[in-house]
Amino acid sequence: MNQIQPYLKQLLDFAHEGFQGVNGVVGLLIAVVAVFLLSSYRRILIVTAGATIVQIILHQLLPVITGKGTLRLPDILSSYFWRSAALYFVGYLIVISVLYVVKKLLLRSGGGH
Repeated sequence: MNQIQPYLKQLLDFAHEGFQGVNGVVGLLIAVVAVFLLSSYRRILIVTAGATIVQIILHQLLPVITGKGTLRLPDILSSYFWRSAALYFVGYLIVISVLYVVKKLLLRSGGGH
């Protein structure tokens, strides 16, 4: 068990960092839209991948939209890009899953009245 603990801690730290990455206004708006698009939890990986792609696109476009930068393509060959994408994916997986459960609970409790 002591051999597994460092790996478990790394995994939990990664999940926490991913959650923090999407726990902002833009990330939560993307997650809410993704939850409405999620018709069945079996599609969670597809919807999460879509949310991650939208996040990456918005991250590149926001400086252009706000007039504080120019459009630059992401450096998809860097390990930083893929680590960031993985963090966003894990973060969105957590947030969308939680919001989906809340949505199902609200629909269930509101459907009987």
